[in-house]
Amino acid sequence: MSRKIDLAKHTLLVTISKMSTQVAVFLMLPVYTAALSPEDFGLVDLSIAWGALVAPLVMLNVQQSVFRYIIDARNDIGAKKEIVTNAFEIVAILSMLALVLFVAVGYFFTLPLVYILAFYFISFIFSDLVMQTSRGLGSIKGFAITGIVQALLTIVLNIIFIVYFKMGPTGMLLGMSLGLFVPALVLAQYLRIYSLISLSSRSLIVKRQLLAFSLPLLPNTISWWVFNASDRAIISAVLGVAANGIYAITNRFSGIANSFSSFFYTAWSEFAILFAKDPDRDKFYSEVANAMIRVFGSIGVIVMCVTPYIFPLLVDNRFDDALLYLPPLMLGVVLNTVVSFYSAIYIAKDLTRQVANTSILAATINISVNIIFIGIIGIWAAAISTAAAYGAMAIYRHYDMKKYVNITYDKNIFFFLGLFFAFLTALYYVDENWSRATSVVVAITGAYLINRNYVSLVIRLLRKNPKAPSNQV
Repeated sequence: MSRKIDLAKHTLLVTISKMSTQVAVFLMLPVYTAALSPEDFGLVDLSIAWGALVAPLVMLNVQQSVFRYIIDARNDIGAKKEIVTNAFEIVAILSMLALVLFVAVGYFFTLPLVYILAFYFISFIFSDLVMQTSRGLGSIKGFAITGIVQALLTIVLNIIFIVYFKMGPTGMLLGMSLGLFVPALVLAQYLRIYSLISLSSRSLIVKRQLLAFSLPLLPNTISWWVFNASDRAIISAVLGVAANGIYAITNRFSGIANSFSSFFYTAWSEFAILFAKDPDRDKFYSEVANAMIRVFGSIGVIVMCVTPYIFPLLVDNRFDDALLYLPPLMLGVVLNTVVSFYSAIYIAKDLTRQVANTSILAATINISVNIIFIGIIGIWAAAISTAAAYGAMAIYRHYDMKKYVNITYDKNIFFFLGLFFAFLTALYYVDENWSRATSVVVAITGAYLINRNYVSLVIRLLRKNPKAPSNQV
């Protein structure tokens, strides 16, 4: 039970941290949508999406190797120095080369926002590497507090740059860049990461080990970009950047539920590694899987039903069409949670090639459906293709994982949640006051009934009472 309590505590701590980022996003939506046109907002969103691809590719996903191997070396200062030194050396060299290339391409082809984008990419890379190092070292509090500070600083800087200095898209990207970079720099100083960097620890063997783990994850990174950025790229190319601005707003709201999924993954990925060799591993993994389905399925429907009430408070009416595409994206978020659950287990068992293979399959489905149908059904193609791809990957990974771990589910919960989601989706599209109110009441009541024992566990944790029902995760 102690490991389940620890997982819940870690998830709550990560949630508090990363939720601050989402709160920042939504607090800034009135500023973004009032000060920026759909075209400008779509351009920035597309730039950020490209950054999510470029940064991990530049790092060759070495930050994932740092997290994975430092966990096993927490009590070995020599091993920690070797991991951190060689990882930072790889990333520093590749970042400098990429920076020179990017600025040169921007100069000759007159790319918009090239210099501020370069700064954003470097800030993203540095922050990601420091944050993953913090997690690997076990400093979950440092990781969490830094996330909160990054969100608060981004809010302050964006208000200054967008509202007072009228810097538009440039100000938005500058605020986000500094918001990432400065707190990460402080965290690196606090953890004394510089003390783990030593010229005597440089090793070609260690570099090869880090890359042997991280390189097979590159197809997975590209596949995730396909999910998150190809939709935007295709919409922008076929329907225009204004349409991408609409879709970007939809993603901001589905991102609420997706954030909870990422909070869980951040905590779960560490525990999947720590307990990968336990004798009752399969039982523990199965309990976590069933809890995950119940909790995140419920979060998805609640966010979907509450969004029509908060949307007009935060978003300019020029973006109202964004509400149409929320249900399929929300379904995709729930399925993505299942996908991420299996990803953590693959990584815990060093099966990074399997992560890549399954991701390529799903990315192919996503981009194919998008290209085939976007000219016919418009933005709907992007939303539906995302849900279909996540669903295919979740099913494939479940059966592939049986070769290594036996995870069992309560089959009834899938049937019940399916009916639950279908009923609430129908009410969502009725789009009347009575249907909205009914959907919120049904969603909250149903979610409580499905998760009442987990709610009890969270209350116990918040009261600092670790005793929990023995049959709950």
